[in-house]
Amino acid sequence: MLVSSRERGELSNAIEAGGCVIPCGLEWRAVKGMPALPPPLPALLDLDGVAIGGDHQLSDEDRRTLIRWQEQGVRLLSVQGWAELFLRRLPPALVPPVWADRVQAFSHARTGASSRLKRLGDLLISGVLLAVLVPLSWFRKPELFRDLCSGRDGHPFERLRLKGSGRFSALPQLINVWRGDMSLVGPRPLTFAVMQQLEARFSGAELRQWMRPGMTGWGRVAGPPPEEPDAVAWELGRDLYYLRNHSLLLDLRLLATSLLILLFPAPWRR
Repeated sequence: MLVSSRERGELSNAIEAGGCVIPCGLEWRAVKGMPALPPPLPALLDLDGVAIGGDHQLSDEDRRTLIRWQEQGVRLLSVQGWAELFLRRLPPALVPPVWADRVQAFSHARTGASSRLKRLGDLLISGVLLAVLVPLSWFRKPELFRDLCSGRDGHPFERLRLKGSGRFSALPQLINVWRGDMSLVGPRPLTFAVMQQLEARFSGAELRQWMRPGMTGWGRVAGPPPEEPDAVAWELGRDLYYLRNHSLLLDLRLLATSLLILLFPAPWRR
C-alpha cells in the first residue's frame, strides 16, 4: 500500500469493519518523505500487487520502478480499485475530490449499453408484475402513502408505499419504476432532508443521485456487519461501488437475493 496517512486510516477503518476477505498480508508504506522503492522488493515480499493512493504524487524514480514491477507481473491498482476488489464497497472518504475525476470514475452509472439495458429490464419486469398485481388490487383497494423523495439528478418524485409497515409495503413502487422515477435496483430513495444530511457528512454522497433510486440495492441486501458502527457510511460505500460496477448479471443476482429475503426473512440474511 503506497498511501498517505489519511488514506491508511480510512482503509484501516474499512478493513476493521469487516465484510471482506483479504487473502493476503498488507504492507503499508507512506508516499511522502520516504526513500525510493527498492527494485528487488517484489521477490523479497512475494508481492502480488500494489495499491497506490492519490493524495501525493509519486517520484519519477518510484514510477519507473512500479512500471518495471508491472512488467514482472505485479498488479498496480488505485486505492479505490483495491477497495472495490476486496471490500466490495468504496469508502466515501476515498471518492476522488476533483469533480472532473468523479465524472470519469462514475460515468458507468449514467452511460453505455448497460444503462439502457437496465432501463429496458425495469420496464419489462415492472410491467409484467403490474399486469398481475393491478387486477388483484381491484378486490381490495390498497391505501397508499406518498412521500417526496430526491430522485435522479435531485429531481423530486412521490414515492408510493402501502400504509403500514410490512415486507410487501414497497410493492406500489413498481409504479414508480414504470414511470421512470425509480429502478428495480439502485440506491435507497431518500427524502430531501435526509439527502442533505448525507451530503453534509460525506463529500461524495451526491454521486448516488447520478442513478435512479431502487426498490432494492447492493447497499441494502447484505447490510452492515454487526461490528460496523456507522451503517450509513457502510451503505453509501456499497452504493458507490454499485454505481461503478452495475451490470445485468449483478442486478439479477440482487433481485434474486432480495426475493429470498422477502420470502424468507431474518436469519437468512448475513
